[in-house]
Amino acid sequence: GDDGWISPTRTAAGGDVVVFHIGSTVQDIEASSEAADMVEAALAPFSPRAHWGKMTNLGKARIAELYGEDLLRFQALADNHDPAGKFRNEWAMNHLF
Repeated sequence: GDDGWISPTRTAAGGDVVVFHIGSTVQDIEASSEAADMVEAALAPFSPRAHWGKMTNLGKARIAELYGEDLLRFQALADNHDPAGKFRNEWAMNHLF
């Protein structure tokens, strides 16, 4: 783990962290979504944090719960540097803002 506030590997106690990246050579959103559901369900007991901007089926409320104050800091940073939201996409609007 690290202590960078925007890092998905940040841990409160600075402990060990495991990161999973699941990729595909085929763009199949439905299959990727199903795989994300399975992985997120299996890891749920460990309160996994999704990487900023990576595919997840965790809802906005769960992401806010997992990231807490860090999400608020991220939102403020984005609002400060991109007030018009030009660098936000549908995913970001549905999950982070």
